[in-house]
Amino acid sequence: MRIKVGALCNVPLHRICEYILTNLFRWHLEKENTYREGDDEFDRWFRGQFKYE
Repeated sequence: MRIKVGALCNVPLHRICEYILTNLFRWHLEKENTYREGDDEFDRWFRGQFKYE
């Protein structure tokens, strides 16, 4: 199943579910965490789903 996010893209539902279920365990990678230890693979993937003009 895919979720249509505006007219810009389709996001696979399993990726959104994965994000929700694992979010707490990725706090050390969260961009809002001032002490983060790296980049979050999901955030990189998610940003890549949108086409900016």
